[in-house]
Amino acid sequence: MKQTGFTLIEVLVALSIASVGLIGLIKAQTQNTQNLEILQHKTLANLVASNLAVEMRLSHKHPLGFKNGEYQLGRQSWYWQSKTNQTPNTEIVKLSLSVFSSKQRMNDKQTSSQLDLYLNK
Repeated sequence: MKQTGFTLIEVLVALSIASVGLIGLIKAQTQNTQNLEILQHKTLANLVASNLAVEMRLSHKHPLGFKNGEYQLGRQSWYWQSKTNQTPNTEIVKLSLSVFSSKQRMNDKQTSSQLDLYLNK
């Protein structure tokens, strides 16, 4: 009499191989989700820096020293600091702009985006 089918050991080995593969897929998907959140955060921070740079450039007022403020974008409050320094050319100033995702990160100097501009006075 010839028996067909799989033995219990064969089924257990197949299930263990399949479970290892599924665990790998779940881990990869989790990593992709985390990377997507990081990229979204960086993109919004860069947009904030870019928007602030345009606003500062169009204001035509660039007093030397420090400024800071809050900016709303993407249902989130972003915090920024700027420092304006004189350059060797007296008609041009250097404006360093830093964007932070929270006040705590601003206090800890953990920037989400940073941008340096050279502007006419």
